[in-house]
Amino acid sequence: MRLHAATGRQRARVVLVAALVVSLGLAVHTDAASSDDGGLRPVDSVRASIARVQEVVHSNRGGSETTRSAIREIAERLFDFEAMSRRMLARHWNDGSPEQQEEFVRLLTSFLGRTYLDVIVSGASVRTTVDGQSIDGDYARVRTRMSVDVGPEASIEYCLVKRDERWAVYDVVHEGASLVANYRSQFASVLRTSSFAELLERMRNNEREARSRTETGAALGRRLLLFSVVAERGAR
Repeated sequence: MRLHAATGRQRARVVLVAALVVSLGLAVHTDAASSDDGGLRPVDSVRASIARVQEVVHSNRGGSETTRSAIREIAERLFDFEAMSRRMLARHWNDGSPEQQEEFVRLLTSFLGRTYLDVIVSGASVRTTVDGQSIDGDYARVRTRMSVDVGPEASIEYCLVKRDERWAVYDVVHEGASLVANYRSQFASVLRTSSFAELLERMRNNEREARSRTETGAALGRRLLLFSVVAERGAR
C-alpha cells in the first residue's frame, strides 16, 4: 500500500510535511505565546520539541543516522502514534487483533517518520509563530503560523491529549485539513475491499520498498565517495 495525500492523494502529504516540519524542522524560529496557566502547558510541549530538534540537528551528534535516531525519539515523545492510529482506522481499529493493532502503530510510525525526516535533513528554513492555546479538560489545541523559506504563512493547529501528565499530539490541522481525517479516508477505502491482514501486508511492502531505496541511495553514495578518492589519487 502506498500512503498518499488528498485532493485525493496530495493533501495529506502536504498536511504531514508542513505540520511536522513546523514542530520538528531544521532552522525553526519560534515566537513565545504568553499564558497564565500554571504547570505543564500544551504549548510548552510543542515548543520544547522544536528546541530539542534544533539542538540535535545543529550539533549533528556524530552523523546523519545518529541525528535521525535522536529526532525520531523526540517525535515519539511528542506524538501519540497509537491515538493517531485509532482515529485513522476509526471503527476498523477493532477489526485487528492486539498484535495486528500493535504492528499497525509501528508501521504507521515508521511511515510518518520517514516522511518528516526526509524534510528535516533537506535543510528547509522554517519560521513558526505560536499564537496561543485552548484547553478543555484533557484535550487542547495549540495554534501556530508557519512559513517555509520565503513562502506565505499557513495556519497549523496541533490537537493534543493529556496522557500520564504529559501532552501528546494526536492530530495536526493544516489550513483546515486534518491529517487524521485524510489518512482515515485512505484506510477506509482499502478496508472496504481488503482485510486488516491484507492492509498490514501492503504497509509492510511499502516499508520494504522505502528501505530498499534508502539502502540503494547509501550504496550509491559510498560508490561515489570511493570513485572520488580513486580519481583524486590518480590525478596526483
